[in-house]
Amino acid sequence: MNAAAQKFAITVPSNKMAAFLEILKQYEFVQVEKLDEIINRFIRNAPKNAPVSDDEIAEILMGMRYGKSSPQSR
Repeated sequence: MNAAAQKFAITVPSNKMAAFLEILKQYEFVQVEKLDEIINRFIRNAPKNAPVSDDEIAEILMGMRYGKSSPQSR
């Protein structure tokens, strides 16, 4: 995909997935990746020794989710 491509997630009932994928195959400009493939690639390419502690991760998540610090860091 080129730099102008956009990604989005779509949910399809399992019993309709094969038919939906057949429709998408008709469009050569569409690339299909399953969520588990994306997650596995992310895990494979993620740094093994991230210089961040579990507490720092919790702090970041709390800040992003609730706009405040985690209670553990106070």
